[in-house]
Order: sequence, then C-alpha cells, then structure tokens
Amino acid sequence: MAHASGEMIWFNVCLSMYKPPALFDALLRPALENPRITTMRFILDKDQRRLWEEILPTIRACPGADKVQEPTWIDNQESISLIVADSAATGRTEALLSFWGEPFMARSTERSVPRYIFHIQGHSELISRFLEILRNYRLSA
Repeated sequence: MAHASGEMIWFNVCLSMYKPPALFDALLRPALENPRITTMRFILDKDQRRLWEEILPTIRACPGADKVQEPTWIDNQESISLIVADSAATGRTEALLSFWGEPFMARSTERSVPRYIFHIQGHSELISRFLEILRNYRLSA
C-alpha cells in the first residue's frame, strides 16, 4: 500500500511482526513516514496491549509518530487482520488482508507470523464487508 493516503486503519494486526527492527523498518516505518497518511488508527485485541507498549517507543522515535492515535482496545473474535486505507493512485479504498491461525500462519522460532498477505483492490466486493467490520468495532468501542 505504497500509495496509501488519508486515514489508515490497522485492525487486529499481529504486533509481534513489528518488534524486530528489520520488519518494523520494512512494514510500519513506511506508513509512519508517508506524508499522504494523515492518521494511523489501530484497533487491537486487548491481549496485544503488552506488545503495543514494547513497540511504542520505536513508533515515537519515527517521523510521523504524531499521526498515530491511541489504540482502540477490543475483545476480538475475528480471525482476520486488515490494514485499510484509500489509495492516492486509484482514489479507492484498498486493504491488506491476512488470517490468524493455520494454515495461514507460519510458526517461526519465536512467534507465529502471517504466511500470506492478500492485497484487496478497491473494486472488490470484499472492501464493503471489511468497512462494515471496522464500523462495527469502532461503534462498539
């Protein structure tokens, strides 16, 4: 989502992915430093709170950290993870989709990480379903 713009929502992401500096720099830093992204909102399972506190100092040390909102903490029942934003290139909402659990997670020596990440383009009917999921969690928080 190199062309992301506006508000970027990170729903139910696996925060342990962002702990290693190389993965943080490859996956989270580009969003922080992207001047087209105005707000980064995280909707996270309450069980991720400790991991959030561990990566927060790295986030705060980056240019663009001021766009990161305090997370919305939820009791999550979803097996999906989403990163959703508008695309400056197409003007449509797009998403990166991954799934929790097997067979979609790979077990490394220290943690499970997404094995597959799907780029859902703006013309897909899935986008409206994803936006509905996000609305429901944002309204219940």
